[in-house]
Amino acid sequence: MNLSWQTFGACLITGMLCSPFTALGEMDADRFVSGEWQIIYLLRDPHGNLVVSDVTGNSYSQHAKRIHRGYEVTVSVDLSPVHIQTPFNLNPESIGKIREIVPDPDDLLLKLKKTSRMTSAVREVLAWVDRSVRYEDNSEPLQDWKSALKKGSGNCVARADLTEEILGRLGIRTHPVSGCLINGNNGRFHRWIEIDYSGNGTYPSEIGLTQDFVEPNHLVIAPKAGLTEIPMKLSDLEVELEVIDKKREFWFIDEEQRPRGLNDGVIRLRVQPVQHHAALIGKIITPIRGDVSVDLNLNNKMFTTRVDESGLFSFTGLESGVYSLHVVPSWGYSTTSEGSLEPKEQHKVYVKIIEGL
Repeated sequence: MNLSWQTFGACLITGMLCSPFTALGEMDADRFVSGEWQIIYLLRDPHGNLVVSDVTGNSYSQHAKRIHRGYEVTVSVDLSPVHIQTPFNLNPESIGKIREIVPDPDDLLLKLKKTSRMTSAVREVLAWVDRSVRYEDNSEPLQDWKSALKKGSGNCVARADLTEEILGRLGIRTHPVSGCLINGNNGRFHRWIEIDYSGNGTYPSEIGLTQDFVEPNHLVIAPKAGLTEIPMKLSDLEVELEVIDKKREFWFIDEEQRPRGLNDGVIRLRVQPVQHHAALIGKIITPIRGDVSVDLNLNNKMFTTRVDESGLFSFTGLESGVYSLHVVPSWGYSTTSEGSLEPKEQHKVYVKIIEGL
C-alpha cells in the first residue's frame, strides 16, 4: 500500500515538529471501537417501489415510519463493548472441507489453528476473503462466489457468499443480509452478512471494513417484487434520499486502555484502512479544546466526520481522485488543504489549529 504524508494548518508544520507523533503507526492496525451512531433518513418513494421494515438486533436496529409517499427511517448502531466467549477449535473435518474450496489454504489454516475464540476465527476469514477476492463494483447483481474466487475479484454478493461458505465449513452459522449502502443522496443495493455466535447472539459484518457491526449507512430495504428490471441504485427506482439528522458518538479504544479481561473477546472491530480502497487519516497535533468537524470533498462527493478526543480522524473506503479537506474547530480558525488520492493509497495528514484571538 502506498503511503503519502502532508502537513497543513494556518501555518506550516515542519518535519521536526511532526516526528514525535507515533500514533499514526498504530492506526495502520485494526482498531476496536465503542460508542453509538445514528442516522435518520427521509426516503421519498412516490411509486411505492421499496419494501422497508423494522429490524431489531444486538448492535443494529432500524425503525421505519410510513409517511406520505415515503418513509422516515432511523438506523441506530450500538457499539458498546461486549464479551463474546464462544470457543473455536479447528478440527480435521473442517480442515478437509476448507481444502476442498480454498486454493493454497495453508496460510489461512495456520492462522485458524492458532485461534481459540470464534471472534478471532471470524476475523481471520474476513481478512482472508478481503485479501483474496478484491472488491469489484460491477453491474452483475448475482455473481457466483466460485468464479470470483478463481479470478480474484468479485462484488459484494460474491464476497459475502464466499465468506458464508468458508465460515459454514468451519461450523460457524451465518445469514445473508440484503439492503442498500448509502453514499451521499443515493444508495446502491448491497449484501453483507450476520454471524451467529452460538448463544451470544448474531452480529452483522461488512467484509473489508467492519467486524460485528455495520455502519448506519446500511439500510435493510429492498425493491418490491415483480419489477421488470433488477435495480442497482435507489435512483433507478426514482427514490429520493435525504439525511434528516445524524448522531455520532464513536471512538476507538486504545489497545492499552481496553477494559481488563476483554482481550480478544471484545468485538466491534473496524478494519483500517480498507484493503483495496484509499484512506485519508489525520491527526490534530495541537491540544483539543472543543469539537472539531472535518469535511472532505472528494471528486465533488461530500463526507463528514468528527475528531475524536485524542485528535484522530479518518475517512476510509475512498476512491482515488482530487480532494479538499476542511477542518473546522469550535475554538479556533478553520483550515483547508487540497491534494489527491491514488488507488489503495493511505494518505496521512497533520493539522495544527491556530487559536482565535
